[in-house]
Amino acid sequence: MHLLIVSDQLGPSQRLIGRMSFPEARVHFASPEDGLRLAHDADVVVVDCAEAAGAGMGTLGALRGADLACPVILIAAEADAALRAGAYDAGADAVVLRSRAPATLAASIAAARRRSRPRRSTQLVCGNVTLDDAAGRITVAGRPVDATPCELGVLKVLMAAQGATIPKEALSAHLSEHSREPDGTVLRVFICRLRRKLSACGADDVIRTVWGVGYRVEAPGALRAAAASRAGLPLAPVSGDDWPRTAA
Repeated sequence: MHLLIVSDQLGPSQRLIGRMSFPEARVHFASPEDGLRLAHDADVVVVDCAEAAGAGMGTLGALRGADLACPVILIAAEADAALRAGAYDAGADAVVLRSRAPATLAASIAAARRRSRPRRSTQLVCGNVTLDDAAGRITVAGRPVDATPCELGVLKVLMAAQGATIPKEALSAHLSEHSREPDGTVLRVFICRLRRKLSACGADDVIRTVWGVGYRVEAPGALRAAAASRAGLPLAPVSGDDWPRTAA
């Protein structure tokens, strides 16, 4: 973590931060002028000016005016409701009292980093098919697919391993939560029904059958393009059930 302390009183700021422990951080100190130049490379910026309501607010405004994306924490000697409101309006993510800084600044930095950390996407995409796990839905180019929870679950298993073949036994085991007879016949029925629903919504042909082995999802033409490139052959259209084919 790169922690930047922007201050117009470097001596007191260094003494304050020196009382704290940031074992995994690179801590840099800078004046407000240099801070504006260095802030874009920081993970967290702490503003510690002698007059929080004056220079501190001005520095906050300048940082946010420069489109700074990382969290900014303001240290203030006193922080009444008006100062806190002004600090948040100016772009602060937290306001820490100077007298309590050793005990609360590290926690405020950790909290600010958690809030600013981008969330992992819950969407799986293959061709024009998107599966949003959080929303529990499948869409084709934005058009919703009327899929059952079981169909969504099967497609999720396949899309999460995009490009890899999932054995029939593994998919049948997943179906066992929804079917009393999770055999190969039931699995084929589910795959056919899922393909039919996707096709009706204009989906790319993304579900592939690996005969005698299982199924996988793959972006349209990806496998054929790779095979044709290796063999030096032109591409020819084939269906998802015809490529590739192995002995049953």
